[in-house]
Amino acid sequence: AAIVTGDDALAQEGLKRLRALQAFDNSVPRGAQTWECPLHTPDILASARLVRCFTMGYELTGDTTYLDRAKYWAWTGVPFVYLAQPTGGPFEPYATIAVYGATNWVAPNWMGRPVQWCGLVYADALSRLAEHDPNPVWTQLASGITISGILQNFQANEPDLVGLLPDSVVPRTSERLAVAINPGTVQANAIRLLDGEPVYDHHIDRLNQLTVHAPGGLTLRDSQPGRLRLRLATRAAAPAQIL
Repeated sequence: AAIVTGDDALAQEGLKRLRALQAFDNSVPRGAQTWECPLHTPDILASARLVRCFTMGYELTGDTTYLDRAKYWAWTGVPFVYLAQPTGGPFEPYATIAVYGATNWVAPNWMGRPVQWCGLVYADALSRLAEHDPNPVWTQLASGITISGILQNFQANEPDLVGLLPDSVVPRTSERLAVAINPGTVQANAIRLLDGEPVYDHHIDRLNQLTVHAPGGLTLRDSQPGRLRLRLATRAAAPAQIL
């Protein structure tokens, strides 16, 4: 909300809560899916949320402490990503298991059962981190997870479900499991991967105390007192506005 509105009071409240998360430094990402999994369960979605939040903290302040925490939490997501191809199936590498644990419901044990939408949220966070940190591993992981997500989508041989994302997949059998879910997490990453630009971007100019929102990718050209120049790469098919 602070980035969307530019409200400094909201920014300070958010940063206060980010500082409180220092209590969990050098620990394990947990607690992001308590609607189904126990609070203690290691979770890639927790990695994703923490990477995104600390990256935004860095964008708001320029304080590299936040960027360092974003990079730490980014590394905690790597153990959930298949970096090899153990079954020889089409979904690996870069398929992502969601948690190291089991459901609170009937089944299953989620280890070895990729749930790609969770990994795709992580991939989006990595792409945003990569805008501020030059380590090529972030883009490599995000691209690989996105490609695996595209391959996991229901295909044309299942016309009622084609284009939707399976709830999970079975690597050994290449089976896509119900329920079919919204492919939005695939789309957001696929557009960036295949087109080279996001559909939405923002830029925070701390020097001039401006936040710019635009329908496309923004690149900083120049920032001086009273002057800000950005390049916008947009694919908007209709008239659009920069805010």
